[in-house]
Amino acid sequence: LGIISNNINQNFFFIEFLSKFDKISGWLKFFIGNSLFMINYRNWKFFKPFLNFFENNLISPHIKGGVFFGVGIEFKNSFSFEKIFIKKFHFILSNPKDSILKYGATLGLSLCVMKKIRDPKKSYSFNLIKNAISSDLISGVAFGLSIGLIFLGSFSFFLLKKISTLLHETEHEKIEKTLVLSIALLFYKKKEQSSIIFNKFFREKDPILRYSSILIQTLAYAETGNFQIVRKFLKIIANDSNNEIKKASLIGIGFIFYSKFEIIKKIFKQLTGNYNPFIRYGVCFGIALSIGRKKHKEGIEVLKKLTEDPVDFVRSAAFISLGMIFFQQKDSYEKNKIKKFLKQNLKNKDNSNFSRFGIIIGFSFVEFIGGRRKIQNKNINFKEEKIIGAFLFIQHWSWLPLLPFILI
Repeated sequence: LGIISNNINQNFFFIEFLSKFDKISGWLKFFIGNSLFMINYRNWKFFKPFLNFFENNLISPHIKGGVFFGVGIEFKNSFSFEKIFIKKFHFILSNPKDSILKYGATLGLSLCVMKKIRDPKKSYSFNLIKNAISSDLISGVAFGLSIGLIFLGSFSFFLLKKISTLLHETEHEKIEKTLVLSIALLFYKKKEQSSIIFNKFFREKDPILRYSSILIQTLAYAETGNFQIVRKFLKIIANDSNNEIKKASLIGIGFIFYSKFEIIKKIFKQLTGNYNPFIRYGVCFGIALSIGRKKHKEGIEVLKKLTEDPVDFVRSAAFISLGMIFFQQKDSYEKNKIKKFLKQNLKNKDNSNFSRFGIIIGFSFVEFIGGRRKIQNKNINFKEEKIIGAFLFIQHWSWLPLLPFILI
């Protein structure tokens, strides 16, 4: 709903039902808060009062956390908005608050200062985040992800050492997963340096480090169309026993051949019939990424066939991937056909909840109104933001609250 209603500035739905949201549990409230932000995109009449009543205990910390995360997504390059919200982020992180509120504030602040801090040791914002993080899961995930976001593409040895230490100390799998995402973000567009770390990590027995090595080279070689890395990934898919690594390798090929489907399509088409559903899942997102905004008919037909896969999480990925292709696209005959296709599948009662999840997300992408004037960050261009957003969004398999990153 938030994605579909983006830029309408109609918050009557949320005002009318705000009290009823208290009956909803956990992360759904966080997504509601994020949707509230999206519907009120750059609506200062909404956000100015919100700054004052965020202390109101009647409003769920999950809703407030979702809004603050959304603030970071959209106001990160708007100096006047950013300055006001950074003060609020600092206030939240320097005072005892609910961990979910700190989660939203941490990610919001991280996006606002992304690629704007040179020295982590001297950064007030970074040290505030680091000091505010307690030992609980949610805070650990927020801090783990914030390192990579703030220092995107920096290849900082100091931070790499810091993350490696945290990886060995933590016992939470979800914190481990976000820490390896951060490592990958540090190596964005750092091809030569990534090869050294890849060779070190991939020799490890720990699958989380081998998984990390794939993500590192995925972002280091994004958009390059490097066949040498692809051959390496295909060899890993054939020989590694870990399904997460197989899946990540195929998605990685999609990023490396971003908007270059015609060159790589033969590999993806061959793997659509693979017996392993994790490989077919990776193929779905790999195709979507390699198609990019080109609406390649052959790739779309392959994805439509994968929506009939016998495994529900593969079907879900195929539906989401179809939506990603038409995300932020103008109306067209092809887009309307996919919209009709998704509507028909949503009505099909035989679809599992997992499949329906993919249909709803995919449909929201196709229906996305867009038309938003985004402000350019001089340190990162729109295409780079889109790649990083897609990279983090696809990781929702491991941590569902990563879904809103598709909008950065």
